[in-house]
Amino acid sequence: MAAGIAVADALAFAHARGVIHRDIKPGNILIRAVSGEEIQPSSFLLADFGIARPVDAAMTDSIYEGTYLYASPQHISAKAPAFTDDVWSLGATLFTLLDGAPPFTD
Repeated sequence: MAAGIAVADALAFAHARGVIHRDIKPGNILIRAVSGEEIQPSSFLLADFGIARPVDAAMTDSIYEGTYLYASPQHISAKAPAFTDDVWSLGATLFTLLDGAPPFTD
């Protein structure tokens, strides 16, 4: 739950500034381990804004940007990027953290 809160807060911060992350996945959530501290939202960091774009930016490249297993249907369909793409990816990521596998696989 702490990881979900931290990533949702980070996305809210980015979205409030007009930025879409576009690659939310378990590998982009870092854990800041501090000996003796209880795990809390501040223990997690959202990383890798390498393919992040302003929401009003033209679509760049193709659907191959990002990680397919966590990409929203709109992203895969090469539709205009939206904040909801990140929300979808966050949901798929949280599912993976709980279940051990992405929600939609072959």
